[in-house]
Amino acid sequence: RVASLDPTVGLRRTLFTDESGDVTVGGALGLPLRIVAVRPGMAPLVEEIPDAGAEHRLVMQRALTARGTVTAREGRDRIAGADVTIYTAAGAEHATTDAEGAFEIPDLAAGRVRLVARHPEHARAEVVVWLEGDPIRPVELAALDLSPSGVVEGVVVDDFDQPVAGARVGWDAVPTFLPVGRLPPGLTRTDGEGRFVLGGLPEGNVDLEAYSAELGRGRTEGIEIRAGRTTDRVRIVIPEQGYDPRKLRAAGSVAMTLAERDGEVIVLDVPEGGEAEVAGIEPEDRLLAVGARRVRTLEGARDLLGGPLGEDVVLELGRESKKGSRAPLRLRVRREPVQR
Repeated sequence: RVASLDPTVGLRRTLFTDESGDVTVGGALGLPLRIVAVRPGMAPLVEEIPDAGAEHRLVMQRALTARGTVTAREGRDRIAGADVTIYTAAGAEHATTDAEGAFEIPDLAAGRVRLVARHPEHARAEVVVWLEGDPIRPVELAALDLSPSGVVEGVVVDDFDQPVAGARVGWDAVPTFLPVGRLPPGLTRTDGEGRFVLGGLPEGNVDLEAYSAELGRGRTEGIEIRAGRTTDRVRIVIPEQGYDPRKLRAAGSVAMTLAERDGEVIVLDVPEGGEAEVAGIEPEDRLLAVGARRVRTLEGARDLLGGPLGEDVVLELGRESKKGSRAPLRLRVRREPVQR
């Protein structure tokens, strides 16, 4: 997969090498490129070329396989049917745990990966690890231990105590735009009476947010969650805020959950199967720029991400490195159909 990292040049292609391992990329000479090479049995190779010359040699290595388990109660229970996502430089891969809570993901490269595990009856868990090992045998990962979760039942209302139907409700932050289709994990929608049920919440105090495309956002903080129990009669009020949603000039955007933290715009979640996940964006990435324009606010980021359907946009991101510093990263992402 070859993509131009020049925001003004929309080159993006998927090509296949011939019997000699050669491939020709027309129109790429002199461009900054991001190349992702994948082949079963080989470790994915990701390389950025600042100024493409007439010829480049890329060397692939044998792949690693990661093996792990998803547990609960400090390892006493093994969780079957948990969804495991592994975010790599080449994109995300998915697995489901078996009856013993085990999973295995092949065709990985050595280096940094982020693992996220989800199960309907538990709070999600995630960890960043550095894969190292021998291609001959699987790399054994430490168990991902899920905390027991609680459930919240409640209602979303406006300033006049009228129920708000069709509002999205989630823990901490709710995205403005989503890919067309079903809601991603961690979100729910109110019914015709404004009622909602949201599970998978960690024990302790949590903040819930509601978003209505017509009214704007409301928030309730410090809701006490107890594992295995339902906290009911929670009210989220969407106050009068002069909300005037900008009309979508086009149906295309980059669908992902964004939030502001310490003056920065961060990615909280990436919908499974969406263009953001395919491009290699992962949770906790910092969104620094869209195209050639710096991101300064959450609303500004959402405006910049929107555009013609199917058109690409180059994002500049900041990502945690092994030494705790932030490594710069540029990705070309295709805008997809979204719903507000």
